[in-house]
Amino acid sequence: MKKSKRTTPKAKPPVAAIGPPTVQAAITGIGEISSAAEKTEAAGNRQGAIELYRRWLSENNSPSAWVIWFNLGVMLRNSGDAPGAVAAYENAIKINPLCIHARINIGTTLETLNRADEALAHWRTALQQLDLATAPPADLLCAVLNNLGRRLEIAQRYTEAEEMLVRSLRVNPKQDAVLYHRIYLRQKQCAWPIYDPLPGISEEDQRNATSAVAMLSITDDPAIQLRTAQVQGPSKVPSNIRRLPPLAPYHHRRLRVGYLSSNFGMHAVSILTAELYELHDRSRVEVWGFCWSPEDNTEMRARIIRAMDHFVRIKDMSDEQAARAIREAEIDVLVDLQGLTAGCRPAIIAMRPAPVQVTYLGFPGPTGLPEIDYVLCDRYIVPEGSARYFPEKPLYLPECYQINDRKRECSSPKSRTEYGLPDDAFVYCAFNNNIKFTPEIFAAWMRILQRTPGSVLWLLADNEKAKENLGLCADQHNVRRDRLIFAPRVSVADYLGRYAAADLFLDLFPFNGGTTVADALWMGLPVVTLSGRSFASRMAGSLLLSFQLPELVTETLADYEDTAVALAHDRDRVAKLRQLILARRAISPVFDSPKLTRQIEDVFFEAIGKALPISREDNAPMPNVQAGVAISPQGNAFVANAPFRLLVEGWRGIAHSYALVNQYQLFAWANQPDIKIFHRDAPFLLPRWSEPGQKSGLPSHYDQKLRALTPWHGEAHDGVFRIHSPFNLQPDSAHRVATFMVTEMGLNPDDVNRLRPLIRPYQDSGGLVVTPSRWAKARLTDIGIAQEGIFVVPHGISSDIFFPLPVNQRQAIRSSLGFNEGDVIFLNVGAGFWNKGLDVLVRAFAHVRHSAPNAKLILKDQTSIYGVSSQRMVIDALHETKLPSAGDILKDIRVIGSDLSLDQLRELFNLADYYTSPYRAEGFNLPVIEALACGTPAIVTGGGATDDFCHAENSIRIPSKLHSNVTLAGHGLATYLEPEEGALIDILRACIQDSPFDRQQRLYFSDLVATQFPWSGISATLAHLLTRRGLL
Repeated sequence: MKKSKRTTPKAKPPVAAIGPPTVQAAITGIGEISSAAEKTEAAGNRQGAIELYRRWLSENNSPSAWVIWFNLGVMLRNSGDAPGAVAAYENAIKINPLCIHARINIGTTLETLNRADEALAHWRTALQQLDLATAPPADLLCAVLNNLGRRLEIAQRYTEAEEMLVRSLRVNPKQDAVLYHRIYLRQKQCAWPIYDPLPGISEEDQRNATSAVAMLSITDDPAIQLRTAQVQGPSKVPSNIRRLPPLAPYHHRRLRVGYLSSNFGMHAVSILTAELYELHDRSRVEVWGFCWSPEDNTEMRARIIRAMDHFVRIKDMSDEQAARAIREAEIDVLVDLQGLTAGCRPAIIAMRPAPVQVTYLGFPGPTGLPEIDYVLCDRYIVPEGSARYFPEKPLYLPECYQINDRKRECSSPKSRTEYGLPDDAFVYCAFNNNIKFTPEIFAAWMRILQRTPGSVLWLLADNEKAKENLGLCADQHNVRRDRLIFAPRVSVADYLGRYAAADLFLDLFPFNGGTTVADALWMGLPVVTLSGRSFASRMAGSLLLSFQLPELVTETLADYEDTAVALAHDRDRVAKLRQLILARRAISPVFDSPKLTRQIEDVFFEAIGKALPISREDNAPMPNVQAGVAISPQGNAFVANAPFRLLVEGWRGIAHSYALVNQYQLFAWANQPDIKIFHRDAPFLLPRWSEPGQKSGLPSHYDQKLRALTPWHGEAHDGVFRIHSPFNLQPDSAHRVATFMVTEMGLNPDDVNRLRPLIRPYQDSGGLVVTPSRWAKARLTDIGIAQEGIFVVPHGISSDIFFPLPVNQRQAIRSSLGFNEGDVIFLNVGAGFWNKGLDVLVRAFAHVRHSAPNAKLILKDQTSIYGVSSQRMVIDALHETKLPSAGDILKDIRVIGSDLSLDQLRELFNLADYYTSPYRAEGFNLPVIEALACGTPAIVTGGGATDDFCHAENSIRIPSKLHSNVTLAGHGLATYLEPEEGALIDILRACIQDSPFDRQQRLYFSDLVATQFPWSGISATLAHLLTRRGLL
């Protein structure tokens, strides 16, 4: 389960942090050492930065030295020196006992040293200090409370843990991870209702924060489970994750099957699968294990390692390193045994290390992870009519899906008296984790006890609070508490021995038992189950039907109760069922593990035969679609008998980004045989765009294909995609609709007032909102669009238009434009609007050019498209610098014409040394990714839209400061970033002196961008969203 994360400040505390006024006033003269140390670390010399801090501390006895001790602690922790970090934080606290940041950090560091009690003590002290403050900072208060809640839960002090989390949520209700953690805690304690009212937090908010695992116990509605997984699965994958580079196809004599898990040890998954690894036919299969669980020194762990041909420990590897290890092993089929359960690492899967990726056993539901191709199941678990609730394609086993271990050890059974059971009672049992209990199933159990006098219910005791709450529930149903008998946790062998003392196993609903039901059947104990609509609610039914016991599989709660009661009144029937189960155990598919292993191998061979090799094409469609389902290269997209008829409403024929994006997508869709395109031209926003002379800039073969599109004249269609402004959120319940919406800073007041009444009806009718970045998504949620209905689908690249030119051709272009060999050219082709930050760029460039005459800047005029003169903006910005050489500098700022073809734009991107965009706000920033595709590195504002695709391998980020909900003239409330002009000046100077990107790096990231963001993959994803949406 995903709990509230450790909260550790990553930077020095602000001057205004809680502390004595005299200390605050004394913080002077340390800025230089902090700046010097930070720059030294940024240059890759962290040890040198540490020594700078230590030297300063040895020579200064300032009352403000606590700041430097704190900074040193952060640096030591980041370098892996936890004891040194603790000592540094302790020194900070000695000087300033009210330094909350240090107390938070020392606690999280002490945890890594297994000194949890000391960590708790520091956080409790911090909480006491914050409680005494007049206005404690909300972020610090929440950080302390969340760490306390997390640590107290680990210590099984659940009531205290929940109190801390509730306090944190009262301070800031907008903490999904904390809400998520609190819901999990309530399930663990059987504290019903799970969704308990909290100020400012609705039941809907709590449902939205419920984990995909927890949702399996709350409802059997597969559509709800899918929606939860679609939100949470992708959210567990970092937005900047990239597929591994293309690799030549590989083939082996034996199929290489890799099992991926953190549960290779004493865990339910290993208890089920241990014999599977042993039984694989080594003449046809080579078995690999990739594990990130700690060594638990159990015999089960040792057995699994012995059973694997290769066992690779990836615990200390990053996700990318782990994915590369799997790729280097040339795994054919990668089996994820983890799903969305605790400790999962879906980013490994997202990098596509294997051509076929399968989910099995660990998570009984849809994962929402687009890179998982198949779910291993049987036709009872996932009937063909329910396959639409799985982005993963069902890979059907012919009989039963669950593998089991026949080598399990069982202790000799004890007498009922030794177990604390009445000798003559009818003993129902339910040895499942209490967290899976629900008030509905527990109420059914109480009604069963009421109808069977003298019976008892034997339960597992997970924790004292759960026992207490279950006792209270029994009181409410007028069932004596002594009829609930709690068994402590014991070894697996002793646990199996218990089943001999029970009469009937009562299964859970909606999250059936899997391992526990198989355990009961192995021991000959009859099981009554209730089957529902979801995977998790049909697991026990699959096992029982494989034993040919349909009479024990019920479909309503009333039948479940009646069956359990009838068996209690017919002990002869129960005894015969025991004999029957034991007799069939040897022949049932449930325990015919050799046969099931062959069947699993067969379907793996079938899947690899259908898969595409790991090649450039397979590497292509890698859009990061949040809250939705991305397309898989194995063809999981919707396939209909007839083409999907898509009406596109948008702009064409101008150089506006909406029109360009629309035309790129139309061109890609026109090449998809399963899509029939109609196009309706939307009215232009500005009259000048309709004037003669406007150009799209597209190559001629694009224009020819686009002109051949069928104009829409009222023909029937299946879906609508809208991409124009003003945004159209008119509901259309008759069609599947997606509207492209993007905003840089937030919508202006007129648009907000116009759209707000339409948002709810549009989303209720099934309408989707598509936006190209996480930044834009955040701005759209600010105006009330439900985030689960917003899908982040990035823009793409046409690699036939934007690509690196040969070195000699690049040099020829530069020379033809009058540039010298040693010139360093910075380029920006954006408009001169305030949010684009060109004024920042011009001023920073002027300061650099003042001392570096080889610095050159190219800008693009936007008069024809926007009526904005870039030349005027340049003059104004230069005037602001007050540099005496401004006139001379102006000669090295070239403003080129606005009517450029895309071929000419490609030449511009290639001739530049750096594409430079110190923007304040962007919805995506298409020119940046186009420049990267041409092999030109970018200098961009950090923290904004470009974070989704700009990283250290292809760009330099400008530090920035976030401004939220700021009132701007003519705009209303806006959110933007202010890039640090001084930092940009330093970056430009450093780039002039020595480029951090060589030719090979540029070619590498160019190829990477082209393969990760092709318009073919982006458009396929959009079509997939529209078509799949109709199946939900």
